[in-house]
Amino acid sequence: MGAQQAVKFTNILFPGAVSGISAAIATAGMEMIGKTATEYYLAYTK
Repeated sequence: MGAQQAVKFTNILFPGAVSGISAAIATAGMEMIGKTATEYYLAYTK
């Protein structure tokens, strides 16, 4: 709940900033999934 309130407050102060924050979180998640998939592939295809 605290994070949600912080995002709402940030959106009031800096309109559009929330989109950038969301994009950064999504990018980090996709990068982590990609690295994990690569490690799995390399470990189990030998």
